[in-house]
Amino acid sequence: MSLALLGGFAAAAVLFGGTTNIRLTENDKGRPGEEISRTSTDRLSTYVVGLLGFLTPPLLGLAGAYLVLAGQAWSVRWVVLVLLFVAYLKTRDMFTTVIVLLLGAGIGWVAVRGDPELQAGVAVALVWLLLLGAISVLVRTRRSDAGKTNAASGSGESKKTSDLTPGPLGLALVWFVAILALWVGGRRLLGI
Repeated sequence: MSLALLGGFAAAAVLFGGTTNIRLTENDKGRPGEEISRTSTDRLSTYVVGLLGFLTPPLLGLAGAYLVLAGQAWSVRWVVLVLLFVAYLKTRDMFTTVIVLLLGAGIGWVAVRGDPELQAGVAVALVWLLLLGAISVLVRTRRSDAGKTNAASGSGESKKTSDLTPGPLGLALVWFVAILALWVGGRRLLGI
């Protein structure tokens, strides 16, 4: 799962209350995964947190494409740093904390000390990761939903994460936004 998705879940959780914890994991095949657990008595806020979490990467990627082309690449790096900070506030284990801090330190160093070409290159790479990562997350979520019967045997996605997946209508909206953002943002970045 992309860090923007984790940051999106964390930011939405801060806005809508309840307790949301983020932990990076590894499944039985050695593939990285994640666990996002949410404790809330309000089903609507849990649905909204899930929907906003999944919509965050494609919308940030699309906005980032326009910002990079407008000469505002610095803002992409700082938005990612803010999302990493919010994700850091919601992490609950040492491994996840270290990963988030290392990524934040690397992007922060580039933002403060990197030369303009490196800063622009990192911003463009982050935008592509956001745009492509949104599709990747949806494909993995779909695989996870198809394999829910194997969840007890340790499938790639956590059962708790799949509980935040919006229903069919919400997932259709997320797919539409992700594909549209990739189409429009990718064409802008490629100069088509």
